Amino acid sequence: MRKRLLPAGILLLFTACMLAYLLGAAPAVQPETHTLRVVLWDYDTVGYDRKVVERFQTEHPEIRIEIISSPPAYYNDRLKSMLDSGERLDVFFVNQQSQLPALIADQVALPLDGFIERDQVPLDMYPDVSALRDPDDGALLALPYRRDKFVLYYNKDLFDKAGLPYPAEPITWEEFRRTAAELTHRLRRQRPDAWGAYFLKKELHLFYLLQSSPFQWETDDFSAVRPGLSLLLAMQADGSIPPFTRAAMAQDSQRMFEQGNYAMFVHGSWYMNFLAMDEARGVLDFDWGVAERPQWSAGEPNRNDAWITPVMIHRDTPEAEAAWTFLKYICGEEGARLLAEELILPACLSEEADAILREQLESRGIRKAVLDNFSAPAAPPPYRQQPLIDAVYEQFSRALLSLDSVEQSIQAMETARKDWLQ
Repeated sequence: MRKRLLPAGILLLFTACMLAYLLGAAPAVQPETHTLRVVLWDYDTVGYDRKVVERFQTEHPEIRIEIISSPPAYYNDRLKSMLDSGERLDVFFVNQQSQLPALIADQVALPLDGFIERDQVPLDMYPDVSALRDPDDGALLALPYRRDKFVLYYNKDLFDKAGLPYPAEPITWEEFRRTAAELTHRLRRQRPDAWGAYFLKKELHLFYLLQSSPFQWETDDFSAVRPGLSLLLAMQADGSIPPFTRAAMAQDSQRMFEQGNYAMFVHGSWYMNFLAMDEARGVLDFDWGVAERPQWSAGEPNRNDAWITPVMIHRDTPEAEAAWTFLKYICGEEGARLLAEELILPACLSEEADAILREQLESRGIRKAVLDNFSAPAAPPPYRQQPLIDAVYEQFSRALLSLDSVEQSIQAMETARKDWLQ
């Protein structure tokens, strides 16, 4: 009886081994892969977006990100072209808040309220999201990715060569003008290509940063632009800044400050990342500092509305869940920590990200207070105001180029508003 059972036992053992082998050799079921087409600008130029995207893909291997990037100067037009053509895009970054009204009017964004409620995302971790809602039905159409403010950059080496102290805080615009003139005078003895200060000819930025608070296009008196225009033209006349005609012809960029010829430069806080990145690459050969942007009166601080970078999900995306996973990550605490490591101000108000940013700034001798005191982002002007805004910026440009006087430009702005209101 035992002899008859032995072959049967061997056969049973062999069968069990073969079954285990076959089951082990069978390929594992691969998770479904989702592809997102993400549209943004400067992806190949800056490091922080790439770092966030690559970290996301590491943590979410089931979602593949296909990046579509353009230079900032062409981004708005390219995004509009893609949206108008019906080309598939799943997630897109908004370059400026002034774009929001047109995007909202075109109904290209997927409302996020259902995702927010389902996943219990605390909206109070953002400075304010009211500017990102549809003015008609209140739907939330974007999340803020990062925020920025205008600050004063200065070349410590040039200040040292000129024998002048670094900009005091707060510095007034008049003190800024006098300092720029004195810097130019002293530095020209050593190098004829030096300038006390530098401004990009970018009307959107200049119009904003020369005001103590955001301008109300329908009601504010355009005489409010007189001090700023007069200041810029006076600095151009005394030779402490390059002529705006040269900037217009040369299509200057923010990287001009890195040439080392300019002692001061008023620009966005995002530029810290460029300076730190080029410093690490060894292509920046001077020490730099950051201070609050100048203000008109020592007793009247600037109202620093946060300039936020919104991110939207396209309403027709076939990958809504994957797009939301991506958006929630880059605009949440995970993305905030990564941005802070890169000297970018995250829109998500995270204690951990704030500590990282403070450490990064202090290691470069920059006070964290320079990047504090934000007001909530102002709602962008209504879409219907854009023709008026464009006309005002055009007239602002004509004054900078001395094609019209300051008074002629102010009058033309008032006329443009009257025509628009009719």
